[in-house]
Order: sequence, then C-alpha cells, then structure tokens
Amino acid sequence: MIDRRTLLAAGALVPLAACSSTPQEKNNRAQDLVDAATITADRMRRDRPALNALLAQSQGVMVFPSVIKGGLIWGGQGGSGVLMARDITGGWSAPAFYTIGGISWGLQIGVQDSEVMLAIMTQKGMDAATKRGMKLGADASVAAASAGGSAQASTTNILHDIYVYADTAGLYAGLSLEGAWIETRDDLNQAYYDRVNLEPSDIVRRRTVDNPGSARLRAALPR
Repeated sequence: MIDRRTLLAAGALVPLAACSSTPQEKNNRAQDLVDAATITADRMRRDRPALNALLAQSQGVMVFPSVIKGGLIWGGQGGSGVLMARDITGGWSAPAFYTIGGISWGLQIGVQDSEVMLAIMTQKGMDAATKRGMKLGADASVAAASAGGSAQASTTNILHDIYVYADTAGLYAGLSLEGAWIETRDDLNQAYYDRVNLEPSDIVRRRTVDNPGSARLRAALPR
C-alpha cells in the first residue's frame, strides 16, 4: 500500500497554481491527494477516539494530508486537501479540493509538517467552507481539539463551528490555524470531475458530479 510520504515525494501535495500541467496530470495529482487523505483519515481515526465522536456528529470534514509550516521570524503555512459533506443518510459526498495557507509572526525556527483534519460541526461552518474562500476564526469560529480528550468530552458543549485535529512532527510547539485562509482548488476540481465552472457546492451539496476514485476515502469516514 502506498503511504502518505510516498505520495508527498511524488509531488501530490505540492500546490500547483504556478505549475503547467496537462488535465491528465492534474487528474492524477488530484487522485494522489484523495489517496493521501484516505491514509490520513484512516490513521487519525484509529489513533484518536475523540475525533471519531466529533465526526459522528459533524456536518462535514476537511482533510489536509500535509500542511507545511516553516521559516525564521516569518512563518508561512500551506497545503492542499479535500472537503466532504454528510448527506441525510449519513454517507459522504465526493471530495471538493481546497488549499490552506496563512502567515504568522513570531520567533519560529524550523519546519513543521502536520496532518490536519477539520470537523465541521455547524451549518455556519459548512456555509463558510463551501464558499470560494474563508478565513478561519472570522468566517467560522475554530478551536484546536484536545489531543487527549475523551470521546464523551468531545461531544458535549460544542461551542465552535470547526474543531481542528493535527498530528505534527517538527520543531514548532503546536499548530494554530486561527486566521488561516482556505480557498478552492479550481484546477483540481475541474480535472478530477472533467467539468469547468464547477463550484464546491456543486460537488458536496448538489452532488452533480462524482468520481469512483473517492470511494475508499468516503468509506474511511464514519457514517
């Protein structure tokens, strides 16, 4: 089985806005990103029972297999991922592709690579996520979920629109997404579904498109 690092090494998770690629190459990279998100979702659900409890009540989820943050004094962060929404039967939509980025200030030395999952708990959070761009903390309230929290604690007193789980390796003390921005990846959405002028809501709400390559990712999430 291909692991997340192999997909990363193949370039699946590198932002492509400045790259010149054929539609087929972009389709392949989109599928690599879906496969990497499947690995992340499988592992984080296995290791974090409290995350499962949140996802069981969530309206949607975003999975970013690799969010890179690094620098000296100025710290930038970024990566690509997918958004999926729950339907009335408890199943999951096909994925819409997004990029996450941000900037922070402080004495920051080193590089940090995080696997990140965002449990979207409210309608406000889903409305913000399906826009073409949102700023975490402004368009939707966001909080870091406790790594050691119990499943019961994670499903009581839901006070925020979005809860963030992150598994991090690197020199930073932690990962904060407050103020980070999330925008659609039109190039990957169009390539993966072979349709132009495709909006995120077409994929995750109206569900006018599908790709069988996302079946394993949908199955990796709780109904």
